[in-house]
Amino acid sequence: MTVSAEEGAMSARSTSYQRRLASALGVLIVVAVLSVPAPQTAALVTHQGESPRSRMTAQPDQEAGDGMDVARAACVTSVEPCWQGAPVSEALLHEEVDGDAARGGDAETGNDEDVTMFRGNPAHTGEMPGPGPEGEPDELWRFAPDAGEPGVLSSPAVVDDAVYVGGLDGYLYALEAATGEERWRFEIGGYVSSPAVADGLVYAGGGGGYFYAVDADTGKERWRIGDGEDLYSDPTVDGDTLYLGGYDGFLYAFDAGTGDERWRFETGDRVWIAPATADDAVYAVSDDGHLYAVDASTGDERWQMEIGPALYASPAVADGLVYAAGADGVLHAVDTEDGDERWRLETGETISSSPAVADGVVYVASSNEEERQGALHALDAATGDEEWRAEIGGGVRSSPAVAAGVVYVGGFDGAVYALEAVGGDEAWRFETEGFVASSPAVARGVVYVGSADGHLYALGDGEDREDT
Repeated sequence: MTVSAEEGAMSARSTSYQRRLASALGVLIVVAVLSVPAPQTAALVTHQGESPRSRMTAQPDQEAGDGMDVARAACVTSVEPCWQGAPVSEALLHEEVDGDAARGGDAETGNDEDVTMFRGNPAHTGEMPGPGPEGEPDELWRFAPDAGEPGVLSSPAVVDDAVYVGGLDGYLYALEAATGEERWRFEIGGYVSSPAVADGLVYAGGGGGYFYAVDADTGKERWRIGDGEDLYSDPTVDGDTLYLGGYDGFLYAFDAGTGDERWRFETGDRVWIAPATADDAVYAVSDDGHLYAVDASTGDERWQMEIGPALYASPAVADGLVYAAGADGVLHAVDTEDGDERWRLETGETISSSPAVADGVVYVASSNEEERQGALHALDAATGDEEWRAEIGGGVRSSPAVAAGVVYVGGFDGAVYALEAVGGDEAWRFETEGFVASSPAVARGVVYVGSADGHLYALGDGEDREDT
């Protein structure tokens, strides 16, 4: 059975209504809606011109959430570091289009000036092409996906002259990078993940139950996976492969051009954090409390390490180490070859955002939930020794980004902070009217970041301001 794009869009609209309503009402309602367990199902893959084929695969036990706290609730709707949704089944509904719409071969993930995905690159180092603004920035423009929805919490991608971002109104948007004018919108339903862009395709999923590849120029659907109930992590694209975590407990590898599944790796629980890739390995964390290293080509396990419960942060990989953090406030530096721990930092607080690594320094944010105060730590990447610590108001869900000697991060006090990478002195801060859980994207002199006040902001050098 093949489903057309139009039929799929109608299905997504009908099945996403409850999720969209929950998003508008707030994060705690989202948690309640998105904690429903999924039944066991057969995996179904259908292509044009083929007969359906199915195979039964055992599902890990899925249980409803047991009272997730506000920190996790914020992560649910903030895309930082992942998108979380209802447990997924294994059914895969796949559509291909004629002509050059389905692209095979090696994917191009932009040039050195682009921010192609969450955390900036497949290794999720948070290192951005930059540069950022030369001094205290002006607001170049702001874009509101829908004033009736509670904010822009997705992390934007910036490729060529376009910005791609998801809104809590259920749409994926393409905007003019220079002006913020809307080019196109594509309905996904519910919340929308942080997008990834490669080889002319934009990849995003969300609360509508499908994961999509969309033409970057036209906003037209190229293919999709899902059965109307499936939800996945933020996408990571490396070469010609798309990697996703699933709520069914599997880590997936798909052909980035066609959406065909290449392999799946089973963990002990949900994989709702975006995986990272480096040196032909995929690194993913699962709700079973483990960090996994998986062969990128075959899906075979290389090693696993217990990190601890409640994992909110995507791993970052650099110089033979993978950095992974838990909500218990401990950052682990793990050898990529054998999974042995090199060092750890115990912050004594909660870590709910992903670390960044640049120029031999790891930047990780922590939050004191009781005091509603956050901090950004700068650590020697090889030893874990703390170089400096800077206070961030209200707590931190935003993952830090590094560009041209400056670290950018959002706070729950509504501010976007720019800190000197050496010493941690504040270069500037920009105040929004809502908490900032979106991770900044920094390219071509501009910082792009979303806020819970309902806007995506472009901050840079200049005096012109446009409100779109």
